[in-house]
Amino acid sequence: MFRGRRRSVVMRGWLGMNNKGVLDEKMNVSRAVKMIGEAIKGIGEIRKKHYERKREELKDIYEKLVCITDLYPNSSPNNILGEIEYAPYYRLEHFDSVLKILDYQIEDYKEQLNIDNFTYERKNNIDMQILNREYAKEKIIEIKKEYQNAKAKYEKFCKLNKGKIELWAGQNVKNCLVEFEVIIHNVFVVGLNPGEDEPVNNLIERAKYKLIGSMRKDMGSI
Repeated sequence: MFRGRRRSVVMRGWLGMNNKGVLDEKMNVSRAVKMIGEAIKGIGEIRKKHYERKREELKDIYEKLVCITDLYPNSSPNNILGEIEYAPYYRLEHFDSVLKILDYQIEDYKEQLNIDNFTYERKNNIDMQILNREYAKEKIIEIKKEYQNAKAKYEKFCKLNKGKIELWAGQNVKNCLVEFEVIIHNVFVVGLNPGEDEPVNNLIERAKYKLIGSMRKDMGSI
């Protein structure tokens, strides 16, 4: 009898200790889950504050960048010169050299008109060559002004905002900006033809569109 009672008491004690251990374990798990939840919430709040700060830092910068990149012309002198026979080749930002060569050619054609015994067709052809070059000069002067204005504003923009772009802008925005700069260099320094005026077939317009899309995505607009 005594031994049976003792075994019963011991068993109840063991069960009590076991139940207490289970309860403690559940409480520890509950605390751990709560701590993890609070940590995730804290991370979410930090990310939210970071994103709000990022939008605050980049909103005006991105708006200015869109306006400045849009100032760049979507054609180069070589687009215009491609329609002219024996035209000079534009490269290295030598707008004035191209314009000077066109002036020489116009002078030469005008002197040819002073020669007698020209056929009607030959005279018309010379008149057309002169008109084409005068039109090309007007367009190239226009492109030159637009390009130099855009370039000056872009260089000033980069000088003032390069640090913030490096710090806050997304990597895709930085990549698209580099791509835009390379295309501008290739068109106006190397002399690459950017293509037709339609955005889908124009290297400059496509680069602008891609850059704007990356900025909108970086700001959460799309």
